[in-house]
Amino acid sequence: MRFLVFIVLGLFTFNAFSAQVLHVSETCKQEYIEDLHMLNTKDASLYAYYHYIASGGCLDVDLKDEGRFDRINQHFAKLGNYSAYTEVHSDYSQIVDKAKQGDIDARAILITANAVQKTAHYSRSPKLDALNLSDLDKQRYVAEILDLADQGDVRALKSALVYYLWQPTKLSANYEQGVKAQDRIKRANQLLNKYGEQYAWLIMLHNQWLLDAKDIRWCALKDIQKNYLSEFHKSLDDFSRGYLCMNTFNGQEFERIGSMSKLERLEHLRATLTEYSANMPNDKNKLKVWLNDWDKQLNLLGYHVLYETPLSKEVLSYLLYSLPYGPNRKLQGFYWLTDESPSRLMRLISSTMGNNIYDPTKNFDEQGIASIASSTKLFAYSLLYAEKFNEYYDVALKKVLPMGDLTTLYTFYLLFTLDSYKHETRAWSAIEALEVHEPEIASSLKKNYLNKGFKQPDKQAVKKVLESWEPYLPSYGEGIFVRTNLAEDVIPYTTAELTQMIEKLKKDIN
Repeated sequence: MRFLVFIVLGLFTFNAFSAQVLHVSETCKQEYIEDLHMLNTKDASLYAYYHYIASGGCLDVDLKDEGRFDRINQHFAKLGNYSAYTEVHSDYSQIVDKAKQGDIDARAILITANAVQKTAHYSRSPKLDALNLSDLDKQRYVAEILDLADQGDVRALKSALVYYLWQPTKLSANYEQGVKAQDRIKRANQLLNKYGEQYAWLIMLHNQWLLDAKDIRWCALKDIQKNYLSEFHKSLDDFSRGYLCMNTFNGQEFERIGSMSKLERLEHLRATLTEYSANMPNDKNKLKVWLNDWDKQLNLLGYHVLYETPLSKEVLSYLLYSLPYGPNRKLQGFYWLTDESPSRLMRLISSTMGNNIYDPTKNFDEQGIASIASSTKLFAYSLLYAEKFNEYYDVALKKVLPMGDLTTLYTFYLLFTLDSYKHETRAWSAIEALEVHEPEIASSLKKNYLNKGFKQPDKQAVKKVLESWEPYLPSYGEGIFVRTNLAEDVIPYTTAELTQMIEKLKKDIN
């Protein structure tokens, strides 16, 4: 059991909604195909089926009628389908009321308002953003739509995938956030594996998300022969690849890096990381140029990852996580994390994002980076998560606290108020030590301590603990919150490691 975290056994809980599931496997039923041009149906809920058939998603369908989408939209809008209505009128003003009345299409559209704004996927309208919906309205139907998508409901699939992949993500060393990020990627992959072949829009959306993560395999491996379920799948793949790869993938640059020797790639990666300053300009226009330049560098890192250049995956992951992009790319940074034979840098970056992969059974020297303060702190957390409380306390007190880390004092308070490791004197001592630097936080913790029913410990006992901590405590004004930093930690360490690899290769060659 993890320490000090609430493990979400089911990330999304829901109340079952007694709606008929329109399963994606029923999309190409002959009765729908035969009715595509006549539109005799009076069932408004079938809009998603007809629209997908008209897109070419089913075999042996006559698609010569260029006005078929307009006819379908008009017909189903008159029947009362909300998705069709928004296509015809581009009006979302009644979406909250429609959702409250039980309209699945309205509810599916509504949850896309939780996603990152201004991304290029097909599920978003500026008019939806303009409504300034409350969090309650945006999140009220999330669990239901995700459950319907899991059951294969064609009305919910795109909205669910957009929610999983594009919802803004908070990531830090907090283990709970890492669990949620892992769960979202896992659930997105489950949707793709279960329904991607039956519903090609999912694959297209996922490919776009991967390109934003700088996973350019889809663009780079375009000549591989693929078996498509229909001509629609092939044409959609060809069109979306050409459209989406255009701004991300430079074939000539990719081939140039591919033609390099291992030594040349290492030198190129080092130059790529040192060419641009990691310090953001304050001027808004200059910042836009700076971010665009960095984005081009990320494209190059994506090429290096595909060619397995050492440390490229780690740096790409951290840059996606840390650079102030709009839209939020933190989940795309998380996507690159791996615990398979991780490098020291991968352990640092993964643990920074809440997926702590330091091994609590091994010494820090075997896996940590001594020159980076957060590496020691995150290693200490691995002991905490493994419930090796005595070892954590020793490392945190003697190694992390002397770096000035105030979070350690807060964690001490939490640790020593645990039922299984209670030490009221140390808990109160942590509050008093923190009060020197952060009086407001300390005041809040004192209230929390007393609300738990604990009694204020003997002053002399507290004084004795503080005296034992004194050699390790930061002086007034020197307290900090130790975090992993791009400019001070990741870039210097990576370039230094690359330099060592380069020098070694040169010696081996000579």
